[in-house]
Amino acid sequence: MAQYRASLDAVLAASRALLAAGKGGEIVGFEMFPGRPQIMCAKSFIGFFGTLAESNASTVKFGAAIDVPAAVIHGTKDEIALPPNAEAIHRSLTRSPARELIWVEGAGHYLTPGKIAEDYAAAIAAWLPKAMPVRP
Repeated sequence: MAQYRASLDAVLAASRALLAAGKGGEIVGFEMFPGRPQIMCAKSFIGFFGTLAESNASTVKFGAAIDVPAAVIHGTKDEIALPPNAEAIHRSLTRSPARELIWVEGAGHYLTPGKIAEDYAAAIAAWLPKAMPVRP
């Protein structure tokens, strides 16, 4: 994970330098997973992977605007969006009339067929009638 973080930090630094030089449209790449690089312009890279101040791709940043029931469903073994991220998203939903943080035991970042997908579906199916009951 440290090597991943160092590599990401290097691409972020290069992207920030390109933005400062007025070259936000220059292409940068980051290989998050072997053989599956993330390739985008520097401005988009910062917008997606940058800090809260730099990015609009943050649920936490806009959570207070959510004013409908909301569930944050997160895997306990997520190695990319770590569990504290789910907790921060949940805390940000301050205007939601009903909010719940639901953990899916053993689930990683990617939804996989079988038990994990079934557990996510069951969590959603259990939450919906509690948060949005049918009105006569």
